[in-house]
Amino acid sequence: MKHPADEILQGAIDMHCHCYPEFSWEQKTRMEDVEWICLAARMGMKGAVLKSHFWPTMTNVHFLKKEIPEGFKLFSSITLNLNCGGIVAWAVEAAANLGAKVVWMPTWSSQNDQRAKSMSQIAKKFIPSLEDYPHEGLRVTDNGRLVNEAKKIVQIAKRMDLVICTGHISSAESLELARYSREIGFNRLVMSHPDNPSIKASLQEMKEICSLGAYVEFCFLGTLPLLQRKHPRDMVNLIREVGADRCILTTDSIYDWVPPEPEIMRMGISNLTALGISEQEMRTMVQDNPAKLLRLDTDTSQLQ
Repeated sequence: MKHPADEILQGAIDMHCHCYPEFSWEQKTRMEDVEWICLAARMGMKGAVLKSHFWPTMTNVHFLKKEIPEGFKLFSSITLNLNCGGIVAWAVEAAANLGAKVVWMPTWSSQNDQRAKSMSQIAKKFIPSLEDYPHEGLRVTDNGRLVNEAKKIVQIAKRMDLVICTGHISSAESLELARYSREIGFNRLVMSHPDNPSIKASLQEMKEICSLGAYVEFCFLGTLPLLQRKHPRDMVNLIREVGADRCILTTDSIYDWVPPEPEIMRMGISNLTALGISEQEMRTMVQDNPAKLLRLDTDTSQLQ
């Protein structure tokens, strides 16, 4: 007998899936990319965005498309960490020319992440020489104002139809990014997992960034047993406050102790609906909003 979550999973898009390998071949994942993507397609999902904290994923996606079901929409991305040049507009344009549809602002190499000792600490486990690298971390603002290179990136994203996710930059930086995005009419900004320890955004900051036209992302990974950073009920409470029309649900899968990505998504859907999120609200978060951001709700003929 099918669970309602199985129905909602039909057409779902996961906008935050980490590729393998990530930092190292030693950091195992539950399945190889081709395996979980084929499973997602069999379970009825519509698509996914492939992310790496280290390297752009355009090449990964190019070759994976030869191995996965034809109808599954797989998107590539770039994360603007130091190894990709940092906050550099031309890197974004080059990535988009090769098919990237999503741009993440710095994660492990952001100043905010380094101060929070978040993903930057995990990276150092696999790359010990990072401990000796004298860099205070990347910021998209200077004295509270968005730097020109970040403005150029938003302009490129608008011109080339890209999604920008805030990565691990601070809430204050994300808000400046949102203010500039609104100023130039860019409406495809996502505040990445604001409830995670790496960000710790306040409810007021989440509401403010949504009022500026951005979306907020909730990653179900943090509710799973080994992390237990939050209870699904906390996520539900935030969704209620912010409004499902401005939220997306993702997995953020990166470890080998978790279920496969589509099963994490199914778990997220079933948990949140059991706690009171309506089926229509859930469809908005996992189907409609991701499709809108990735332009799958309009003309898909130009998607790479």
